[in-house]
Amino acid sequence: MPSKVRVKVAAGIVEGWDSGIRRVSSRRVPRSGCAPAKEIGMGHIVIAGGTGFIGKHITEQARRQGHEVVILSRSNRTASEGIRYAQWDGETLGEWAQHLEGAHGVINLSGASIASPWRGNYVQKLYDSRVKPTTAIAQAIAAAKNPPHAWANSSGIGIYGEGGNATLSEASPIGTGPIADLATAWEEATRVAGELPCSVALMRTSMVLGPDGGAFPPMARAAKFGAGGPFGDGQFWQAWIHVEDLARMYLFALDHQLDGPVVASAPSADRNADFMAALRAAVNAPFGLPAPAFALRAMCNLMHWPEDFLTQSQRAVPEIAKARGFVWAYPQIRAAMRACASS
Repeated sequence: MPSKVRVKVAAGIVEGWDSGIRRVSSRRVPRSGCAPAKEIGMGHIVIAGGTGFIGKHITEQARRQGHEVVILSRSNRTASEGIRYAQWDGETLGEWAQHLEGAHGVINLSGASIASPWRGNYVQKLYDSRVKPTTAIAQAIAAAKNPPHAWANSSGIGIYGEGGNATLSEASPIGTGPIADLATAWEEATRVAGELPCSVALMRTSMVLGPDGGAFPPMARAAKFGAGGPFGDGQFWQAWIHVEDLARMYLFALDHQLDGPVVASAPSADRNADFMAALRAAVNAPFGLPAPAFALRAMCNLMHWPEDFLTQSQRAVPEIAKARGFVWAYPQIRAAMRACASS
């Protein structure tokens, strides 16, 4: 496989990894005894990171459900129908915090891309871009007089580390390694202000597929040039989710006050070989050259990524979402890939 094409495929997969009007009850609700969703009226939703790929889909879905959306942005932006913007620096409390008062929910998607090279101080940027905004939101919620009904904070399934063939759920132990350490620090930042007066869902997100962002576009382009084969032996597990399902799952977490870890993925993971076969079928690629293990290691060295960055096996299963009745629009990889290719 040509090195440039291999870079595009790898970057696409990594980018995909990286990458719900109700009135809230005015009483403070402890995390151990959250009010049931049926008690919650219409209210606005505050989204940090709402202008990115995932954030745009969540915003669109929230608007369809009748919510007004407030997006926390580092730059001044003009309001549009049903969407307002509040400027913040992602670190300190300020006027933006007033938008959390009486909110139906808060969603935090802030974080620098893990698909970029981890050279120099970029590792510190990965931490700061996640931990600092999360800390600021936790402090704002703790200080709110009329706190939001729920908070859904982004995380990643990389928190489990190398999982092999084991099934990974919300109850599985946290793993080890650079990616697991990053996700752990991200989740721990939600606790810096102590017990909060709302539910806190830690959305352990898998690879995200969508026609307009995430892993699919660069992978599809590479597959059309014959670079859509398996990574290594193709037997490691890949958890994934279509962006429309992910957007609805974030809002579902707010509506149902999900608390604690939530695996945000399709109902089941797929072997990498099957995942790549579904990609080739979706884009009508007749064959796909495999990426040998030595080439993947070379790629990781070039990008300063952990050695197993591209082949870490995570057979994640969203037990909480299943148990609470979430319904996927794209539960199978082939249907999800076809939807991305046809949009």
